[in-house]
Parts: sequence; structure tokens; C-alpha cells
Amino acid sequence: MGPFWTPPLPVDRDKLSPSILRELDQRGDRRSFKGYVLQIYDVPDGKPSGVFEIAFCSKTGAACAIYESEAG
Repeated sequence: MGPFWTPPLPVDRDKLSPSILRELDQRGDRRSFKGYVLQIYDVPDGKPSGVFEIAFCSKTGAACAIYESEAG
């Protein structure tokens, strides 16, 4: 079995990475995006190996994401 991830969990948009928030601010439409977090696992009973943070706008279909690797 290869890596897998959790279903997207909604998070407060303002809790996303500063990099994502800067990108949304440059677009000028932070309020139209919703925040989500997914944890990545390499093995089912292991600790998460990383996290995806995603900002998604259902109105335009635009997304901005960042991957953060967990320290091993």
C-alpha cells in the first residue's frame, strides 16, 4: 500500500500558511476562498509524514496549496 491522505478538513482560512495568505491577498479576493487541510500518511498506523494546506474557491475553481513535510 502506498501513501494516502485524510479527507479534506475545513479550517479557518486565516489559519493557513502565510505563503498561501500572501498569494490570496495578491489576488485581492481572500474572502472567496475556503481553507482545507489534509494529512499525508506513508503507512496506515504511522505518524503523518506531511500536510497539504489548500485554499479553494468554488466560484472560480481556483486553488492554492502548499505541502509541508513533517520532520522525521
